[in-house]
Amino acid sequence: MKIRYLTYNEILDLYREQIGRFGGFCAVRDNNALLSIVANPRREFAGQELYPTISSKAAILVFSIIKNHPFVDGNKRTAYICGRIFLRLNGYDLTCEHIQFRDLILNIANSKASLDDVKDWFEVNIDKKENLKIKAKEEKK
Repeated sequence: MKIRYLTYNEILDLYREQIGRFGGFCAVRDNNALLSIVANPRREFAGQELYPTISSKAAILVFSIIKNHPFVDGNKRTAYICGRIFLRLNGYDLTCEHIQFRDLILNIANSKASLDDVKDWFEVNIDKKENLKIKAKEEKK
């Protein structure tokens, strides 16, 4: 499966949308950090992907936005929406309640979750969208 990554402009647009909806000062604080965030899920070393799974790619995307703080305001909100959009673009979605994802984001921001913790969290809290639809149908029976 070919991975659909978020682009620089898409992340910037999602950021602006979050600031427009929920308020805050709209400005890029560190453009180099933002460029690094865009590149992180694709990174390789010696020809091997550093983040080979959807869950690890989502983890580094969300973790990087929060920890690298590329925006003046709205980094956690942007991480949340970018994580969700990235998953959905690639045929996945969360299996948990939204509040659990929010708690993960707050734990990252408060340095209570490492990158490995975030990778582990995504491993158990996402699934392919078609599997989620099947589970929903089974629950209705």
